Formats: sequence, structure tokens, C-alpha cells
Amino acid sequence: IYNSIYSRATRLKFQNKGFLRDHHSFEDLIKLNEIYVDKTAYLSQMIEEITKSWFLVRPWGFGKSLTISTLKSLFFGQKELFKGLAIYDKLDGEKFAPWPVIHLDMSEIDASRGSQAFYDSLALYTLKLAENLKIKIPPTSSASDLFSALISRLHQKSGQQVAVLIDEYDAPIVSLLAKPTEVKETRETLCEYYRQLKVNDQHISFAFMTGVTKYVQKGLYSACDNFRDISLNDEFGTMMGFTLEELKSYYGQRVKEIAKSRRETEDNLLESLTRFYDGYSFDGKGLVFNPF
Repeated sequence: IYNSIYSRATRLKFQNKGFLRDHHSFEDLIKLNEIYVDKTAYLSQMIEEITKSWFLVRPWGFGKSLTISTLKSLFFGQKELFKGLAIYDKLDGEKFAPWPVIHLDMSEIDASRGSQAFYDSLALYTLKLAENLKIKIPPTSSASDLFSALISRLHQKSGQQVAVLIDEYDAPIVSLLAKPTEVKETRETLCEYYRQLKVNDQHISFAFMTGVTKYVQKGLYSACDNFRDISLNDEFGTMMGFTLEELKSYYGQRVKEIAKSRRETEDNLLESLTRFYDGYSFDGKGLVFNPF
């Protein structure tokens, strides 16, 4: 939890100093012909398995939001964006047909003004999602009832089960760790809200939830115990972050250019990069670099 808070503080510091570019979606990266390290084989594996609800924790800067964005483009049926990627040849399969998508970024909801204000903001956020998806739901309902209605009515309207993508599911709690009372009340609100994913399981084709801590997930376990936690799973250990092989493959030319400009060997530069950015392991086997 400390590392997560530190990461968020560091991110804000760099953003304020203008050192970070605006976040690029998967679609942006592909259309701008920027480097995209292909992790779509993992997404293919998840979609093809019987399990349909997934939970993954990673520190900030590992590409959680980009993974959500990639799934969003996939479920929107933007097949042309995936040419040349591992998943492309499977996109004509039945399991990869376009689905209606509900995308929640919980970092957009302000939890700093108290639990009641958070509750109201969560309800308003859900209503705006419904409005964008052209789904009519009664505005007088509770936040959790609004979410439940959104899922079921989108399924009814489209005739297809819904993909639900939740980014930074724990952001409201992490921002309140210094306020234990508000943490408890906010967590209870989120528990009931996320419980609708289980209640509406028959309306959901795929669900993916990411965050930076498992602290909140423990409190939500009874609400989301149908989610498969792959945070420390062997099969998905290098799903996020760059392996040394990926660094060499995708950034080899850049490494060569930088080494030349610094008048050092590529091996020495790779050793420096490894010392500063490598060392993360989520399966106890493979090491990955933090992409940021």
C-alpha cells in the first residue's frame, strides 16, 4: 500500500512538472505508429477460458490502463488495429465477436470530500455512463441499483451480454487511507456496488478489474468471489511489464542509439537499465521491467 501511495505521489509530481505525456489509448498507439509491446496472447487466453471474471493487481506504471484500453478496442470490434499482433488470427472466432462495453475508471470519482459526497459522485458517474450508452435508468435509485440496471438493460437493449472493464477499482480507498472512518464507509459503498457484478453474472460475458492493492479486494471478497485473481499466477506473471527479451526486441534500436550517444557498449547500457528498472517478479520466476 505504501508503494502504491508513493507511486501516485510521484506520478502527480512528474505530471505537475510536465514530464509525462498524456495517456495514449491502444488505438492512439497503433494509429500513431508508436511502439506497442504485444501482450495480446494473454488477452486471447483469458477470453478463451471458461473463467469470465478476472482480477489483477499491479503497481502504477505497468500498463493496467493500456490493457483495459486494448480490451475495449477488442470488444468494440476494431479488428484492423490488431493486424500483426498475436491475437489477430483469432478475431473471427465466436468468442471474439464485438460486445457492448461498460468501462469504469474509478480514479475519476472524487472520494476526498467525504463518504456521502463519494456516494453521490458514484451515482452521478453511473448515470453519465448510462447516458453515454443511451440507457434509461431511474435517477432516484441508489448507486448500486443504478449499476445493476445499467448492466441488465444494456444486455436487454443490445441483445448481447456485456463486457465490464474496471480500472483502478481501489482508487477511492487508497486516497483515503489516512481517514479510517471514511475508508470503512466508502468500502461498504464499493462492496455493494461491485456486488452487482455477481448479481448480474448472467448479463456479463467478460469482466476485468485492476488496481494497485489487494487490500480492498479482501474486503470485497464476498462481493466478488466469482473473480479469478491472477495477480501472482504463473501463467500471467509477465502479462504486464517488459521482459528483457521484449526490451531487446522492441527497443533494441533505441538502446543501440542511446549507447552510441553515451559512448558505451549496449551491454553496459542494458546492465544500467536492468539495475534501475528490472527486478519485479509476480510469479517468483520471470523478471520484468517497469515500463514507465
